[in-house]
Amino acid sequence: VNCGAAMYMAPVGLVNAGHPEAAYAEALEVAAPHQSSYGREAAGVFAAAVAAACHPDATPATVVDAALALAKD
Repeated sequence: VNCGAAMYMAPVGLVNAGHPEAAYAEALEVAAPHQSSYGREAAGVFAAAVAAACHPDATPATVVDAALALAKD
């Protein structure tokens, strides 16, 4: 397990700006060929955090809350 997949997920979060659930789901798909298990999960949560940060009313707390709400592992 490594962070390789998470390192290239920021664009997935940006494409899904303001929609962390969609970013999470898309990141899991994009990361599937590269990672499994915890690395894939980290990629999804990171993309969700980026997407949440793009919401016009985002605060550090709302970004963390969005990421934690989607984290599974």
